[in-house]
Amino acid sequence: VVGGTFPADIWRIFMIEALKDVPVSDFPKPDKGLVEIEVCSSSGLLPGPFCPEIERQLSMFVEGSEPKTYCNEHNKVSIPNLIGLSKDEAIKILESLKLLNIEIIEEFNTDYPKGKVFLSTCGHKLQDKESHLKFLEGHFKPIPGYI
Repeated sequence: VVGGTFPADIWRIFMIEALKDVPVSDFPKPDKGLVEIEVCSSSGLLPGPFCPEIERQLSMFVEGSEPKTYCNEHNKVSIPNLIGLSKDEAIKILESLKLLNIEIIEEFNTDYPKGKVFLSTCGHKLQDKESHLKFLEGHFKPIPGYI
C-alpha cells in the first residue's frame, strides 16, 4: 500500500469501534511544568515584529525549553518610496510598517524643500522596532540603517 489514506481509514474504523463506550474528554493537562507562549509557526521561535499574524500560534513547552530568541525568517520589510512626502506622512507610513520609536535629529539644510523627504532610503533595527529619520530644521532625511 502506498500512502497513508487506506491505513488511516482502517485505523479510524477500528478506533470508532474501540472507543464507542468511552465518553469524549480532553487529555489531562499537568498543573505545573508547562508554559504556553506565542511562537512563529514557520521558525518555531518567538514572533518578531514582521511575522505575519497567520504564522503566529500558541504552543506548549516544558518550562525552561521554550524559545528565547526571535524569528530569523520574517526579518525584513520593504520601505516604500518616501520622497516628496511630508514628515508626518512618512512617519505614519513607517509606523504602519511597525517601524516605531522614530528618532528625529535637527540640523539646518537649505538645499531641499522645507518639510519634505529628499532621500527615501531608510533603515531599522529589527528587534528594537526602530526607524531613524534625520530631521533637518524643516527638512528631514531617513538615515540608512541595517537589519
